[in-house]
Amino acid sequence: MPDEIQEEPSEPNSVAIACLSTELTSRVCAAPSGDLTMSAMGVSTLCLLYLTLAIPALDAGDRRAQRSRRQSTYAKDGMFELSIIHLNDFHARFEQTSWSSGNCPKGQEDSCVGGIARLYTAIDELVARRPNAIFLNAGDNFQGTLWYTLFKWNLTLEFMNLLPHDAMTLGNHEFDDKLAGVIPFIKGLNCPVVVANIDDSLEPRFQGLYNKSVVIERDGRKIGIVGYIIKTVNELSSTEKLMFLDEVEAVRSESARLKSQGVDIIIGLSHAGYGTDLVVAAEVPDIDVIVGGHSHTLLYTGTPPGGDISEGPYPTVVTQASGKMVPVVQAYAFSKYLGNLTVWFDQEGEPITFNDLVTCTPFLNTIDTLELQGRDLLQVLEKSVSNPFNSTASGGFNGKGFLQYAGLNVVYNLTRPIGERVVEVEVLCAECRVPQYQPLNLDTWYRIVTNSYLAGGGDGYKVFEQNSRNHNIDLFQLSLIHWNDFHARFEQTGWAGGSCPANDNSSCVGGVARVATAIKDLKARYPHSVFLNAGDVFQGTLWYTLFRWNATVKFMNMLPHDAMTLGNHEFDNGLEGIIPFMEQANFPIVVANIDDSEEPDFQGLYNKSIIIEREGRKIGIVGYLLNSTHTIASTENLRFLGEVETVTREVSVLKEQGADIIIALSHCGLQADREVASVVPGLDIIVGGHSHTLLYNGTAPRNDTTGGTYPIVVHQDDGRQVLIVQAGANSKYLGHLLVYFDSGGEVVSWSGNPILMDQSIQPDPEIVAELEPLRQEVEQLGSMPIGSTRVRLSRPCSLGECNLGNMITDAMVEEVCSDTSSTRAKNAWTYAAIAMMNSGGIRAEISELNDGGKNIKTNFTKDSMILFNDLATAQPFQNTVDTLELEGHVLLQVIELSAARPFSSRSYLISDPEELTRDARVFSGYGFLQYSVRVCVCVCVCVCVCACVCVCVCVCVRPCIFLPIYSYVALYIFETGIHVTYNISLPAGSRVQELSILCDECDIPEYQPLNLTKWYRIAMASFLAEGGDDFGIIPQNRRNHNMGRVDLDIFSEYIKKNSPIIQGVDGRIQMIQAGHSGEGSNFTTGTRLKKKYYKTILFVRRKSTLKSLLSISKWMNKVKPKTEI
Repeated sequence: MPDEIQEEPSEPNSVAIACLSTELTSRVCAAPSGDLTMSAMGVSTLCLLYLTLAIPALDAGDRRAQRSRRQSTYAKDGMFELSIIHLNDFHARFEQTSWSSGNCPKGQEDSCVGGIARLYTAIDELVARRPNAIFLNAGDNFQGTLWYTLFKWNLTLEFMNLLPHDAMTLGNHEFDDKLAGVIPFIKGLNCPVVVANIDDSLEPRFQGLYNKSVVIERDGRKIGIVGYIIKTVNELSSTEKLMFLDEVEAVRSESARLKSQGVDIIIGLSHAGYGTDLVVAAEVPDIDVIVGGHSHTLLYTGTPPGGDISEGPYPTVVTQASGKMVPVVQAYAFSKYLGNLTVWFDQEGEPITFNDLVTCTPFLNTIDTLELQGRDLLQVLEKSVSNPFNSTASGGFNGKGFLQYAGLNVVYNLTRPIGERVVEVEVLCAECRVPQYQPLNLDTWYRIVTNSYLAGGGDGYKVFEQNSRNHNIDLFQLSLIHWNDFHARFEQTGWAGGSCPANDNSSCVGGVARVATAIKDLKARYPHSVFLNAGDVFQGTLWYTLFRWNATVKFMNMLPHDAMTLGNHEFDNGLEGIIPFMEQANFPIVVANIDDSEEPDFQGLYNKSIIIEREGRKIGIVGYLLNSTHTIASTENLRFLGEVETVTREVSVLKEQGADIIIALSHCGLQADREVASVVPGLDIIVGGHSHTLLYNGTAPRNDTTGGTYPIVVHQDDGRQVLIVQAGANSKYLGHLLVYFDSGGEVVSWSGNPILMDQSIQPDPEIVAELEPLRQEVEQLGSMPIGSTRVRLSRPCSLGECNLGNMITDAMVEEVCSDTSSTRAKNAWTYAAIAMMNSGGIRAEISELNDGGKNIKTNFTKDSMILFNDLATAQPFQNTVDTLELEGHVLLQVIELSAARPFSSRSYLISDPEELTRDARVFSGYGFLQYSVRVCVCVCVCVCVCACVCVCVCVCVRPCIFLPIYSYVALYIFETGIHVTYNISLPAGSRVQELSILCDECDIPEYQPLNLTKWYRIAMASFLAEGGDDFGIIPQNRRNHNMGRVDLDIFSEYIKKNSPIIQGVDGRIQMIQAGHSGEGSNFTTGTRLKKKYYKTILFVRRKSTLKSLLSISKWMNKVKPKTEI
């Protein structure tokens, strides 16, 4: 496994041994406990060893020459032993760094790691002592620190030439200074550069500087090294006229050529990323090992040092269709780790097939772990050489029952009496920073892995059976692949789930084709994987708007689903929109808590649960969705039952049918899943959805918001552990969890993390081809320009005001403001002065004006185009904008309900001027309403240019405390809406502290106290008007309900009219907490605690006139504060 490059090893605190008679399987290597640090696979495949040894350094040339002269003394039992030392993504870390690869803090040098000098020592030690060693570099040596900024390729070349490279491939960052920056580096290197998938036909300067591959020899064996780089490197760096070919095809072609020339061991040296390497390993028949880079992936067997996160075992072993096993390795980045892999090959270098393994180890033993005390272990070793001599053997014993070891160094003296032949025993430590051998301690308990035959006392080794403790029979490994809330993200998206920027797709993620590749990669590594879908595959983009269930079922059927549950959005188009999907799905759909007794057309289309088998184990899968689904979707006469009761009942049924592993497939959200996990007996795992929660271990990519660890572990009252997983939304992540079960079906251990669907994962070509004709239709409509924006129109809108919500509700008011019908009162300036929008109706940002989600741009030099696809993604539901009337006291209840939801599983960090953070008292934001308002109470002095651009200094009144990142500003001619202040620390139902309503039947619009008995006209989405998001109080108490036009048409017209958009925030929704000014629990209609402050406001209005600005100023001066501080 990768050796951590650190100055001093830590003291060991325990040890582990692998003790074998004839076999040790890969399951031990994959065990997540961290205790089994030595492993092998079969008798004639490979062992993973790692040592750090002190040897004087030679110069690079002498060291390479010494390695090439090594003879067959290193081969044993006819096997060729090859040691691969490897480095990737050095990124100019010439000096040691902090643990997180930043600058090494002064005074804390002892905790720093890496650096070129430390690498030099470690490589020297390994090269000098390891048999047939080769040293490979997987690229990206350039870029990353001030060292490179100052010295560029010159310094990098000097120090790379001090290391004994056998070969190097190029990384994308080698091209950061174009060809002028990489050509001198390649020319000056004293080792070959290998890249097989470059087409340099248009760049004669680059020709002849590198090879597709190189052949080196060790101990008479020819070893071919084929290089390749990610084929999208031209999108990541300045490669000028170089072109990059498909990785699989290029490596396949070059490997076949090497094979035809008598090269029997072929290594891929890759800078394409872990995901691509897994595909190459699976699909290139002649490849034997892949040494990778680019994705900065730490592969590690056991628990990595210092809390680092491993993304898989070292090596990750990919099994090809032929049965051949290909190890894949990578050693993170920044010189923090040095990879060190030892592989044994047979004499011919031929692949070892499954048939070879069965012939070698035919007994179908399980792999068990147990503990023996040192004195008992010594008895085992003595027993190994205790059989008396006979004529068929020599050397003092006949060899029957002789044990093979890993993790032990044993010296025997066969001339001594039986029982006294062990002269010296050293044991390899397990829980230690640098593995090393230590003398056997007779009183220490050692953890041992062996086969069940020996563990049961076979071959006379009764000490295993009689004196061991903590004997664990072979654990069952379940590989669980899952996703949730796909929401019609057929194509890759921007970081926040909106449209992928047309001018830069390098930071785009997801898409069904990329997910398909990732699933294939995982199934290649874990052939018995289970793949589950937690619902909400419908709705969210123009793809669904155009093709509905048809495209969805087509592409879902192309993925190897074992089961799916339904989400609430599957019902967005009523039963007629979901029944055809369920009828044509080629995988089972499971939902246990639906009562379809009044909907006969829905009956027989799904199951409450199913049972599948993996390696002889029965796995039950029970589905459930939110019991309030009928309040947020069009479920007609279906009824939804309590989650806990129905899941408990169905788990009992599955247990009776022989299932010993139970997985719940949920579309209820993390909070509900926690409750189910805590009380349902017999449940093992919950795969969740609905709340769009990313569970992740460590820091998520680009600091993505997480809602907890992966998995969340819930402990039931009887001590059982239930694991909960969820993987964000919008195909951005694919969840992968490895769980180990004992023979009784109880969870023993686990490992895993969601996988980011980024550019390192190549889209599946078959799915890309199927998408293309549909994509053309989507693109034709979606690429239609609507308008432009100069600001980022952002979400989420679920915890307060957002500027995208402001713009949508303002568009609603402008729509009804243009109503000239006779229904409008004689003195009314608009038909409705209030508009409401539920936060769940806003599904994505518009125009992601940011650097791949990493840095929000604050200085825009030009307008950003808004396309129709952006609008359809932000508002995909095709609601109509309806008007209705509610009485004042009902309106108050609606606004209270908006902030009444209990705290949810989604995590947000919100700071106010005193750095307050939300806790469990805060509402969830689910169903939170956005209100239309476009004025604040200010007295302004303005200086205008051409009556269209004005700078105003205003004296304004505001509440004392507000949360600025959820408070927004927007000033328009049509001033309409609501001002509301919530005290979020108070109980639900009494959080509204102030509520003022913009008048409609008035000469000059102004905010007035809410009148509890007055009827107010309101514009809102039809979803809300019909009681969606559990706002049933609206249809129950409304009058004069009128259906309007489709929201997307209204929104499009609004943007066309008002582009470029400069929508800001104005604090129409304010939030305070107890203990601050404004504290109190009594609702007031219009009396406000206020204070003065000064603010400069820039008005940019293409059709503004001086007259309209003066009208606004006149109106502002008329409004006087009712209470002053």
